[in-house]
Amino acid sequence: MPIVTTIVDFAIDRGFREDEGSYVIAALSLGDLMGRLCFGWVTDKGFMDIPRFLLVGMVIQGANTATMPFMPSKATVYVSLWIFGMLQGSLFVRHPVLVQRYMRSDVQSLAIGCMNFFPGLLGYFRDTLGTYDYILYINGSVGIVIGLMWVLEPFLLRFFPAAGGDLCHD
Repeated sequence: MPIVTTIVDFAIDRGFREDEGSYVIAALSLGDLMGRLCFGWVTDKGFMDIPRFLLVGMVIQGANTATMPFMPSKATVYVSLWIFGMLQGSLFVRHPVLVQRYMRSDVQSLAIGCMNFFPGLLGYFRDTLGTYDYILYINGSVGIVIGLMWVLEPFLLRFFPAAGGDLCHD
């Protein structure tokens, strides 16, 4: 999710002053820190396995992202960014685990590198369309779809056991 690279411009488009950009980044960063530090226990203690956590987290994060352009006030933008940050942080720390679990060892470094490729393509949206709203709609929708795809994980592992097979069940 390319929120970090677009959020200050998005906030300015929503009526924030440029000097408030640091507060916008702080709200996102505080949520990210809390997500990274405070949600590991959900999967570590077995309350939810990683695929279900990703399903729930991605769907909520996707809905949150897709609705950001509709936030009616600065306060709701801050809360939405904090929630996004919490979910992003809690999901982000699981990326290496997922790559290790589902990817062959000879492509793991490539997989990690590809995770940050798409945020660099964002300039098009604001430069051409004048807004980041569409990228938020697209990213939110993609996040929801990816989250829902985790429902298929057990089915896919039966047909592609080399992708993780027995390692994937907590």
